[in-house]
Amino acid sequence: MPIVLSNKQRIYYCVEGERGPFVLLYPPFLESAQSWYRFNYVEKLKDQFRLILIDPLGQGRSDTCLVKEQYTLESRATHVIDIMEELKVSNFHFFGIGLGGQVGFFMASHFPRYLRSLATIDAHPYAITTELQKTQEIIQILRTEGVAAYLKNMKLQEEVSPEREATMMQGIPNAYAFALEGICQWEGIGKKLNSILTPSLLFTATEEEKFLAIREAGRMMSRARYLILPELSYKDGFVDAELIVPHFIDFIRKLRWSE
Repeated sequence: MPIVLSNKQRIYYCVEGERGPFVLLYPPFLESAQSWYRFNYVEKLKDQFRLILIDPLGQGRSDTCLVKEQYTLESRATHVIDIMEELKVSNFHFFGIGLGGQVGFFMASHFPRYLRSLATIDAHPYAITTELQKTQEIIQILRTEGVAAYLKNMKLQEEVSPEREATMMQGIPNAYAFALEGICQWEGIGKKLNSILTPSLLFTATEEEKFLAIREAGRMMSRARYLILPELSYKDGFVDAELIVPHFIDFIRKLRWSE
């Protein structure tokens, strides 16, 4: 798996597929590039796209840094851009889940020239306000009690496979805490949504906590739409590829026809 040195940190990535447009796959918090394989996204997409998968800072095989400023969305966007420059890719489709979706929104606002489109799951472009107190409590749990206590508090132990839990436990709690702080301290781009011209597809479901925010963002962004699915059943932070991939492929196909 290749690496790129970005902000003095080693960021791991890999490429799958030999033809079609480039698609950057950015995983959610605590996940790595391997999850895209485990949940069949790579298998279902690699024949039509050239996939670029990233291990975010502090996750997977990328470096773990204990400097808070390295975990901002701006820093994460820089990691993506440096990978693309290494690969000599000038523009690409961005597909992110959770944390990955927030990085995508940030890039659509600050670095739109790189993005041909944006697709997100479990992410909205607003600052965290109602969730802030709960998230701060979770950060404290991570720092003082560790990853196992975090999983228990979030009621994730039944949803996370033993294999994935073992991988999470290898991470450094303080690094995970910095990552969550980076998410919490992002001011969002709510006031800029009307000016974002990146074609976007926002996946959501009515029972999802973020449903109203995602729906609002889909209505506010001039070239976005939100897709309400019957349900979003997460496993290790991922939604079943069978539910997502057909809509994503259709979105890209229609976009290419209109270009």
